Amino acid sequence: MLDIDHFKEVNDAFGHLAGDTVLKEISALINTHIRESDILSRWGGEEFAILILEADLTVANTVARNLCKLVAQHRFSIKRQVTCSFGVTSYKPGEKITKFIGRADKGLYQAKKGGRNQVVVK
Repeated sequence: MLDIDHFKEVNDAFGHLAGDTVLKEISALINTHIRESDILSRWGGEEFAILILEADLTVANTVARNLCKLVAQHRFSIKRQVTCSFGVTSYKPGEKITKFIGRADKGLYQAKKGGRNQVVVK
């Protein structure tokens, strides 16, 4: 799971159309840096989920850290740095999807609470 840090400030300072453009830019940026077999989806608002198939937690953590740096270094159309916070976990065979997603979400909120622009593994 990933969430754009301080996205409300982007909308407030630059307008909702600019915010929509940032969402599109992040989607395109991430899509070009994950495998074709991986799935990026908008989870809601400024939050996204990436399903990294056939990879362990170490690989998922590495992907998230690389994406976190990539977003922070990217020059967005709004001429302002944009960062993301990430919560990373792996699916445990037999567990309910809600528990799996909940764990990623907890990591995401821990990353935000811990200062943003970082990855937390759960």
